[in-house]
Amino acid sequence: MTAPTTPIRTPVLSHETYWTQSVFVAEMRDVFAHTWLFAGLVASFETGPQSLTLAGMSMMIEPVDDGFRAKMGTSVAEVGLCGQFLFVRPISGGPSLAEFLAPYSELLMTISRDLVQADHVARIVAEVNWKALVENTLDDCHAATVHTKTLQPAMDSAWLSRYQPERHGAHSMMGNDLGAADVVFWNRLAARLPLARHHHNSTYKHLFIFPNFYIATFFGAMVMLHRVDPIAPELAALELMTCLPVSRPLTKGERAFHGAVMRDLVAKAEIVVAEDIAVCRLAQLGHHFAVHPGILGTRECRVDDFQQTLRKLIDAR
Repeated sequence: MTAPTTPIRTPVLSHETYWTQSVFVAEMRDVFAHTWLFAGLVASFETGPQSLTLAGMSMMIEPVDDGFRAKMGTSVAEVGLCGQFLFVRPISGGPSLAEFLAPYSELLMTISRDLVQADHVARIVAEVNWKALVENTLDDCHAATVHTKTLQPAMDSAWLSRYQPERHGAHSMMGNDLGAADVVFWNRLAARLPLARHHHNSTYKHLFIFPNFYIATFFGAMVMLHRVDPIAPELAALELMTCLPVSRPLTKGERAFHGAVMRDLVAKAEIVVAEDIAVCRLAQLGHHFAVHPGILGTRECRVDDFQQTLRKLIDAR
């Protein structure tokens, strides 16, 4: 395997940015208020007005004749759709949603095509800065270092030699081949359930959409949507929406089997999230005691992209 040539660098963001109130306020004011934010699946808002709080901004999203409207007190936020994904921009101005999501608009529409509703939704609150939740998932070796007994065994053992992340400034994606045992599991599942697959490769993919949205997919079938919600400098929530879409209505027996599979998959996903939260919490505590600048290694280019984007947006205001 050829060693990575990307140099080690000093992070753009200092330790203090992960707990300082003034920095948190600037991020909410200069980034979250002016950027397209993932709100949820379209179906969640089709039945009537739904209240939602994103980065401390309360809004009411309701269906209207020409789509959806998001009211924030006396003002109205922009609403945009990409397939079955609904995004809001609290303060108007800037690129369209399609321009903002480039080059991933088409992929997001493909992934969301059969996501009528989430099969399971959970909200997990963690005593960490919101950036920690994002950065935790963006290093190339995340599965191999954080999830050694849960996520890593599902990957092909030779994935690192073939791994090439996609980097597009604010947004990025990585992918691994699934291991042989996991491929057998998903193929057997596909033989028993009419899975609605958005692609037919035996892969795991992780797609990050700046600043608050990342997606994990398995086998082109299971889709896990993660919405990061900053609450305070050292408090954030992770909204986890797990989907296993099917291509036709299920029989009674298939529904029971689908439910059993979902319970097992969600239980495993909750273990993975708990591992993430534990690592983020330790990192959060560590920031308070750090006396030297940190470093970003050769496999943390996506973290650097995230930090660069965040700093540029704050500096531009």
